Amino acid sequence: MTRSIASRVSAYLVTLVSAVLLLTSATARAEAEDSAAVEKVTKLNKKAVDEYQNLNFEEARKLLKSAIEICGQSGLENHPVTARTYVHLGIVVFAGFKQRDEAIKYFRKALDYNCHLSVRDPGKEFLYKPNCKVVTAAVCDANLVSTRDESTVELLGPDYPYYADPTVESLTAAIDKARTTFRGPEWKRGLEVMRELKERTRIERIVDDYLAMFAELP
Repeated sequence: MTRSIASRVSAYLVTLVSAVLLLTSATARAEAEDSAAVEKVTKLNKKAVDEYQNLNFEEARKLLKSAIEICGQSGLENHPVTARTYVHLGIVVFAGFKQRDEAIKYFRKALDYNCHLSVRDPGKEFLYKPNCKVVTAAVCDANLVSTRDESTVELLGPDYPYYADPTVESLTAAIDKARTTFRGPEWKRGLEVMRELKERTRIERIVDDYLAMFAELP
């Protein structure tokens, strides 16, 4: 693989990092516990990225696997830095070693940390526009931090745990709540709502609904 191809693959897949790691920005403001381990893992990630860009794929993989071990030893299984490491490891084994199945395994591990964001200002869009972001999050098996617009509440119900007002303060608090409740009962309740929505919006279910409606027409 040439350096330019490796760079293009890295640039293309880096979007996955942004999608998967919504919680990273909130974590940057979190308490300093485990800060030494987080810093060490972060440095290993940066060094691994440098090695990857220099086409030293074996060394990059070695560094990232060491970072994963530190995450496990330091109790960082629920920390976004672990997700970032899995994403980087997936990129390395996919682009550097052509190990597609192994890469998918790492990307799926990173998806455990996924959380989406949907923000709408009050107005006509808030009232009437269908919110495809909700269904997208459901298909991705992810929770969603969202403003309480009509279409979202209709799909997720009034008791969904990660609503926010369209203000910086409220959205920041909701993202922090998602971080602090990650993998806890509230997080799991949100995912259950998303799983139900995913089932309700399957194409087969939609087709059945339309057929049933047409069958009732005179």
